[in-house]
Amino acid sequence: PEIAEEGNLKARVDEAYQSLKYGLVKGLSVGFLADWEQAEFIKGGGIQFNDWEWYELSLVTIPCNRESATDYSKAFEEYKAALGKEPQKTVSDGASSEQKH
Repeated sequence: PEIAEEGNLKARVDEAYQSLKYGLVKGLSVGFLADWEQAEFIKGGGIQFNDWEWYELSLVTIPCNRESATDYSKAFEEYKAALGKEPQKTVSDGASSEQKH
């Protein structure tokens, strides 16, 4: 949410938004309680949980599975479009591109 009133809450919300926007926070942690009687073990590895109870969802800087990452660029594009703002131009890896935040 956009916090209009100055103070600690506004600063924390703005920091969280900027951390996502600029890619400082890319990890996602999901805490859940699995129904193991409904779980399926996938050939080649992994488990498919067909029934589970969700307990928490957190943004993290370093996820347990380091190969996992989140991409919020589409959400930021939609947010800017809703506000009538265009994506900003930026330089990435020495090449000019549209920033998708």
